[in-house]
This record gives sequence, structure tokens and C-alpha cells, in this order.
Amino acid sequence: MPEDATPAPVVALVEVGDTLRVPYVTGIQRTVREVLRHWPEDAAVRLVPVVHTGRRFRTLTPEEQAALAAEPGGPDSVAPRGGWRDVARRVPGAVRAHALATKARHALAHRRWSELFVDFEAGTMLFDLEATWWSPATRTELLPGLKAQGVRVATLVYDLMPLRNPEWFDPENRAVFVPWARAQLAHADLAICFSRFCADEVADHGGPPTALFVPGADPTDVVASRPGALPDDDLPFVLTVGTVEPRKNVGLLLDAFERLWAEGRAARLVVVGREGWHVEELVERLRRHPELGRRLIWVGWMPDAEVDWLYRHAHAVAVPSRCEGYGLPVVEGLRRGAPVVSSTGGSLPEVGGDAVTYADPDDVDAWAVALGSHLRGDRAVVSEDELPPAVTATWAGAARTIAGHLAELAGR
Repeated sequence: MPEDATPAPVVALVEVGDTLRVPYVTGIQRTVREVLRHWPEDAAVRLVPVVHTGRRFRTLTPEEQAALAAEPGGPDSVAPRGGWRDVARRVPGAVRAHALATKARHALAHRRWSELFVDFEAGTMLFDLEATWWSPATRTELLPGLKAQGVRVATLVYDLMPLRNPEWFDPENRAVFVPWARAQLAHADLAICFSRFCADEVADHGGPPTALFVPGADPTDVVASRPGALPDDDLPFVLTVGTVEPRKNVGLLLDAFERLWAEGRAARLVVVGREGWHVEELVERLRRHPELGRRLIWVGWMPDAEVDWLYRHAHAVAVPSRCEGYGLPVVEGLRRGAPVVSSTGGSLPEVGGDAVTYADPDDVDAWAVALGSHLRGDRAVVSEDELPPAVTATWAGAARTIAGHLAELAGR
């Protein structure tokens, strides 16, 4: 090779089976698709999307390539979940049964896939970008073997909360995530993180070196549309978006609004998010609330255009989570000019900076005061001068930053 010739890119296999399989879009699926879509053509590392058959990795079929390239829903999409994941959260042993069924189904198709199989050749890396804790290739078995072969492994760590606060998560989720996390902490060469908070968690658990990137907040092309579920009036409202589950702390918002209503405040709380786990009492409270359908709106799912309208017209966006590895609703609210009231949990102050009003996730009085201050008069608009860097970040920039981290790991 001539001295001035550019060496061929290092190949990094990126498993995308879960992203292709699930019938919804969360921040994880959005991140996978956007990083792949915006990967720099001149990067020293070339990403190769693969799925695992239960026996081996293979490249994608043309149909899978088209599905992966399709435009996903917006980052604030809260699509219906359905499918085996809901079963997994309710039926003990469902995860293992599904893994066995998947391996059996894939075994029957191995002849059809024979030309698509790919192996870890010299220099090939593994980059765990998606939720590979659901992969048929369990990382407790895969990673030690790869490390013994000298394969370098990078992983994107969204958070490690099931290790620190297992009570916030359902048993089946913990059953797959905890072994995955421990395997990554023990065997990965690099953990790429959304936030310094997440990177500190990796270090606290004795994990590998970390590197940071800021996910994109690129504007979407949807045309905002007023939700049909919203009463036809001009009542000011507060919006909260996210699965109704223990960590999201929706009960605190309802407590705060009940105080505001008791004071005679004419305002509405709008909750957009499906029912999660360990929230039976809260769900019953929401469903039986005398204000439901009037000053309390709860919708499990909305199209992106309607969620966009809510963000653009909310007097405040509330993010009362007890902890977040990043905090996308903070960014989504600020990007649309909405004032944001957030808890101090996890990375939220790091992401929102000085543009956000903060309150303790257990202080109902502080939340009632903070939200009430935004429900007086006309809707305030956050100026562009106040926006933190997270709001102006792009996926092109995020992909290039990750490409740099992988290149360094590859010695390029």
C-alpha cells in the first residue's frame, strides 16, 4: 500500500434485530436508526448492521434493509407496544421460552441465510448500539468468547438503573438486563454514554473506559395537529410524556394538580404514555379520577403530529422522573419553546442546564408552585439564547462523535 493511501475502514458489526422486531419507537430505536443513517462516509470504522439467528450473525435481507432505513416515528413517539414484550412482562419464564422458540425458528431458516452469514475476521469489532439484552446471543456467553479472540467491543450504555434501583423495573426485564449489564461492564472495551451521569454510573460499577456524545435533536417534518382527545377549549395545560411506570413519577404530578385544582386553578394535566408495570394503584386512581376527560387527560398513545402540537402549546412540560439517563422530553419541550419543569434526578440538570426550572421529585409543594407559576397568563416561550447545547445538537454531529470514539478504539 502506498504511504499516502488511506487504509480500508475497520468493520464494526452492529446488531439491529430488536430495532427491526419491535412495533414501536422509543429513544433506543430512534438512536439506532439515526446513527446508522448519519454515519460519516469517510469514517475510519464502517458499521455493518446484522441480526443474530440464535447461532450466528448474518447481514440483512433486502426487506430488512428497507425496514431499517424507513423513517421512524419522532423521538417523542409513544406507540403501542403489544406483542411478546407485553407477555414477557406478565408471564414468568416468557423471555426464556421466546428465546428458545426464536432459536428453533432460525434453525429452520439457516439454509436460506447461508450466503448472509458473517464472522469476526481479524480486526472486526462489535458495537452494541441497540437493546441487545433482548438478543438471542446472550452477552454473558458471547462477550467472553469474543474477548478471547481479541475482538474489541464497544457498547452504548443508555443507563444502568436496573442495577441501582431494581424495584423500578419488572422482573422479566431485570432478568435479561442485569446479566447483560454485568457482561458489558466486565468485558466491553469502551462504554459510550449520553451523559456524564451515565458515565459516572459505569465507573461506579467498575466498568470500562467511557466516552460521551450528545444525541441529535433535529427537527421533525410532522405538521402539528390538535389532538382529538383534548377538549375543545383554551384551558392552559401541562404536558408529561412517557410510560406510566414507577420511575416516571406521574403520581407526583397528579398530587400537585389536585392541590392546584383545590385552590381553584383552571388548568389541565395531559399525560401521554402507555400503562407500564408496578403501577396498578396509580392506574386505578387515574381511571377513576373525577377530572378524567375534563381537567385530566390520559392517552396511552398519540400520533407524532398530535404530540408535537401538545409540546408547542403546553404552558409547561413536566419531567418529574426520579432518574433519567438522559431526559429526552426536556429537550423536546425546549426545542419547541415550551417552559420545562424537571426533577433533579439523574442526568436531567446536566441536559436542561439553566433553561429549566427544577424541583425535588418528592416535593409536591415545590411542584405545585413551579407548575402554577407557568399557568398564569399567556404561555411563555423559551428564547433561543437560553437553550442548552443538547437542544441544538444534530444526529450528524452525534454520529461523527461516535465514529471518532470507535476509530480511537480501533487504533485509527
